Amino acid sequence: MKLATFEINTPLGPIRRIGAAVDGRLIDFAAAYAAYLERADRGCEEQKLAALFFPPDMVAFLERGELGRKAAVHAIEAAAKTDEAFGARTSYGADEVKLLAPVARPRVMRAGTQSTT
Repeated sequence: MKLATFEINTPLGPIRRIGAAVDGRLIDFAAAYAAYLERADRGCEEQKLAALFFPPDMVAFLERGELGRKAAVHAIEAAAKTDEAFGARTSYGADEVKLLAPVARPRVMRAGTQSTT
């Protein structure tokens, strides 16, 4: 899974999203997971749950561990079947978004040296 952080333009200004690059599209995890939940458990506050699993910060998402990875798989599968959920698109073309650094604020920065021996 190729993870990505990107910005989409909205009437209120740009919004940061996280997702994955799949078949030339960028899947918006939050929107696509809300679409998955709408089918799997209608009325479970789909948008709130999706926002909890998929905050706009990659580090926070990665902290979800295996549970987050499984939710991402469900989101990708839902995006293949649904173009929109609750007024939000589930995927975008690369030319429709601004790609950002996948991890905007890494926890640790290390400078390494290369051994010549």
